[in-house]
Amino acid sequence: AELQLLSDRVQVERRCHEEALLEVQQLQRKNQQIMRQKTELELKLQEEGASSQSALEKTNETCKMLERRIQELEANSASAADVAAAQQKELLRSYEMQLENQKTRMEMLQRKIQAYEAFGVGGDAGVGAGNQAPRGDAAAGGARGSANKAGLGAPGMLLPAANTASTMPPATASTASVAPPLAVFGASGGSEVNTHMLSQLLASTYAPPIPPTTYVERNDMEAEPGPPDPSVLVEVVDCRDVMSNGVFAWVGVCNLRPLYRLLGPEPRYLYYAEADIASNWRVVNKMGSEEYVERFRRPTDAKLPVDCEKGDAGGSVFEIKLTPELIQRISMIDSHDEKVTIRTKLLEAYGQQFVNLEGKGRGLISQASPVVAVAHALESQQRAIQLLHSQLSVETQRREAIEQ
Repeated sequence: AELQLLSDRVQVERRCHEEALLEVQQLQRKNQQIMRQKTELELKLQEEGASSQSALEKTNETCKMLERRIQELEANSASAADVAAAQQKELLRSYEMQLENQKTRMEMLQRKIQAYEAFGVGGDAGVGAGNQAPRGDAAAGGARGSANKAGLGAPGMLLPAANTASTMPPATASTASVAPPLAVFGASGGSEVNTHMLSQLLASTYAPPIPPTTYVERNDMEAEPGPPDPSVLVEVVDCRDVMSNGVFAWVGVCNLRPLYRLLGPEPRYLYYAEADIASNWRVVNKMGSEEYVERFRRPTDAKLPVDCEKGDAGGSVFEIKLTPELIQRISMIDSHDEKVTIRTKLLEAYGQQFVNLEGKGRGLISQASPVVAVAHALESQQRAIQLLHSQLSVETQRREAIEQ
């Protein structure tokens, strides 16, 4: 009986031991699973950290690029604004000088009119006092009396002047101011000659009206596109690779031929690959790549891509004019060095025309002339002078009628 009890106990202990071993194995398996999960989590954390770091670096690079772009735009806008301001100041200065000249001429004309009216008072008095006598004698006597009292010269002084005025061209404002303006009123028996000479003298003191092109508001925004230059700008169209269609600009030299870069965010390069009989122009998505997205095989020795026939992907290359829209596309390029290189090349090729087109695209050029108001003021001065001259002519004709 004791042996049976012992054997039963041994079996029970054995079963307990086996159960304990099974539990230990299960715990080991769970521990292994936990370790694997821990390893996977660590790998995920590392990957997420690396991606976050790369995203942060890209964000920093983008911020730096934007800062450089802002500085570049501020510098360009400041220089363009300074040039426009200098041109406007120069135009305003020239128009102000013309306005001062017009004012001086008006003052001289007004002084001559006042002098004419002052010396005409004697003639009017003579006419009024001699209403019972013949008008011609009274007017002549009044004119002689005014001339003699004023001491303006002998009667014979005006006859040569009348002959000279009829044969010589009208005096200008500078030559008319030299002659004594009051001497024309002192001739006896020559009132008609005096009034005609005065009319000619005053008519010669004002300039002709301002031409319409001076005060018509011109449109400064009309900037002509730059002429086509296939060594600097080309356009690829109808290519089955849609991202390769667009305008390419000069960005360097490769195999003694231009190297073009697509004006856009997508990197596409058009260059000449030299390989003996297999030389050709091709479009690649990055420099140094052996895989091309478009190839222009004929002719193999083309100097420029516009000389090639249609490509393997159906694309064709044409020359294109420089426009403000194309200049604005330069900002879409990610590489700052490439943007600077393209901008420098376009400025070298097109000069001031590139500056004008860029200013037009950025809205830095005024659409209306800033001196239009000054031009209108000059026109008003001219009209005022013409009005004074017409009034003087009417007064002259009235006095001639009275003297007759």
